[in-house]
Amino acid sequence: MQLSGSVVLLTGASRGLGRALAQTLAARGAKVGCAARDRVALDEAVAEITAAGGTAAAFPCDLSELSEAAPLVERVESQLGPISILVSNHGTATVGEVADLSLADFEVNLRTNFLASAALTEALLPSFAERGGTLAYVLSGLALRPLPAWSTYAASKAALRGYADALRIELAGGPARVLTIQPGTMQTGFLDRMARVGEPKILRPRSAAPPERVAEAVARALERDRARVSVLGSSSLVQAADLVAPGLVDWLLARMYRRP
Repeated sequence: MQLSGSVVLLTGASRGLGRALAQTLAARGAKVGCAARDRVALDEAVAEITAAGGTAAAFPCDLSELSEAAPLVERVESQLGPISILVSNHGTATVGEVADLSLADFEVNLRTNFLASAALTEALLPSFAERGGTLAYVLSGLALRPLPAWSTYAASKAALRGYADALRIELAGGPARVLTIQPGTMQTGFLDRMARVGEPKILRPRSAAPPERVAEAVARALERDRARVSVLGSSSLVQAADLVAPGLVDWLLARMYRRP
């Protein structure tokens, strides 16, 4: 797919990977509809793009309210034109041990990280199935190998992964495509913004990729109509080991988690 001239709806665009993606896609000539909850940070992200000569517009919204998904699509298309790419990058995380969490904590994560993406897809799928387009979903290594205290986030990302993989097969042979993005751990400050329940221990990776590196990989995957893109990192090693020796990985993670 040619990015130049394409209209992209990018969620979670105010910081981290979303902000890097907005800059990268705009630099390739895309018109980027930037959506996020933080209006101030969103306006700053759009201002950076326009100052560099790109095209972008801010669309403040709260996708944890599922009723905002369809109106967001309408607003973007009214201002920028028909959307040809969705990059569903928004997300939230509530960390805590299962014994300390409530069903409400799981509901928040599932609604924001999974159902909001499904709601955006529902709004776009009829037009994409007719004229083509790419539905891109940012996943997480935790969907493949959860860590202790991350059950809410891992469950929501696993749901999104299953949804996207099923949708890809259902759309095979038609003009609409699905891209799943496995970014690995990134230097975005996400770990510092999480909601915490109780006093969970957070296992932090030894290395993390800059979001700009991931954004470049995503842009190339979109241009080449790839179905999947992964950026290797420390979490990739855990996932690979889990395929060979899951019991050993369980033991190691439990030991790390309980270590003072």
